[in-house]
Amino acid sequence: MATYAIYLRKSRADTEAEARGEMETLARHEKQLTELAHKMKLPIDKIYKEIVSGETIAARPVMQQLLQDVEQGRWSGVLVTEIERLARGDTIDQGIVAQTFKAGNTKIITPAKTYDPNDEFDEEYFEFGLFMSRREYKTINRRIQRGRLTSVKEGKFISSVPPYGYNKAKLPDDKGYSLVINEAEANVVQLIYDLYIKGRGMAAIAGELDKMGIKP
Repeated sequence: MATYAIYLRKSRADTEAEARGEMETLARHEKQLTELAHKMKLPIDKIYKEIVSGETIAARPVMQQLLQDVEQGRWSGVLVTEIERLARGDTIDQGIVAQTFKAGNTKIITPAKTYDPNDEFDEEYFEFGLFMSRREYKTINRRIQRGRLTSVKEGKFISSVPPYGYNKAKLPDDKGYSLVINEAEANVVQLIYDLYIKGRGMAAIAGELDKMGIKP
């Protein structure tokens, strides 16, 4: 009997969208692929959920488990929202994915197309799709790095969590954030400096802060 699985993974764009308050990505994709499986009458036996957004196979433990199961011929097909969810890293990772699905005779099913890795035309189409996604990934990365560098040069704060002693402040009539002093935390920072200058060590300073009820 043919059995199928679903693979879900967050991309960097998904994480950023969720930070803006948009719907949780994995839940939306799971609903989409479950509906697709129902429409195609494909029995789903397992759903792999990759919480991390790592771009390489080495950084994605759930993907490693999926590939192991595929190699052992456990699945007739794996459903993903797009082939880029399987591999968007370097060409070595893309080759591993392509060869593993071919060895396991496992189809890759997306809402747009079903890829049979043992069909010559599908194999070429799949590899071309991964190649194009790799190019897009590198282009987006370059654009992001340029944008970050420009923001830093403009004096903007680009990290998500401000350093202790500061708060993030939205810039007026502009996209981005700056830092403003958090007076209460700034006083604690000054106290730490004063204690250090007086020769107090890290443990002693931490003990002093604990006595004062100051938590990190």
